[in-house]
Amino acid sequence: MPLQRREFLSRAAVLAGGVLSAGCTRALQLWQPDATRAPSRRVLDAAQRARLVRAVDLILPETDTPGALDAGVPDFVEMMLVDYYYEPERVMLIAGLEELEARAQARSGVGFVDADELDQIAILSELQKEGLAQLAAAGASAGGFSGFSGAATPPPPAFFQALRELVAVGYCTSSVAAQHHFQFAPVHGDFEGCVPFEDDGRTHVM
Repeated sequence: MPLQRREFLSRAAVLAGGVLSAGCTRALQLWQPDATRAPSRRVLDAAQRARLVRAVDLILPETDTPGALDAGVPDFVEMMLVDYYYEPERVMLIAGLEELEARAQARSGVGFVDADELDQIAILSELQKEGLAQLAAAGASAGGFSGFSGAATPPPPAFFQALRELVAVGYCTSSVAAQHHFQFAPVHGDFEGCVPFEDDGRTHVM
């Protein structure tokens, strides 16, 4: 797996205070609380959509808690591409989905969706490493960058990093994550002034 689930969720937890790409930052600034998570139109064909669904599922699969597919992340990703990303950002993500297909064909002679899971994971891992190398090279050529004010702006993420960021944001802003990870209580019960930690396995902020 390119990123273990526990590590993925721990990193996603710092998104609010971390550095997001320009596309995600723009979306979170413009997104209304009651906005739909479905795209206003479709930009992916059926084959591209199938690759997106499979890649999203590999990045954050269902385990003892729901995964990215349960949270409707593929629709969220396409919504971001259509309604918030600029054309170059959208083109890069779609080109990445095509690259998944090309690498699968070169590796095993079948499409990405039909490839063996180990081959699918290997392809995503290759793209992850290549993206990190591109990011490091871009940062070195720019004299380094940081998320703090006054520092150089980080370059746009490569395909895998951009997709993983969208999965993280899409999952962590979903009702599924709110219910299963963030102690979301749409209807409050009776007040209990002292709840031992061991009763429900979670800490409570009063």
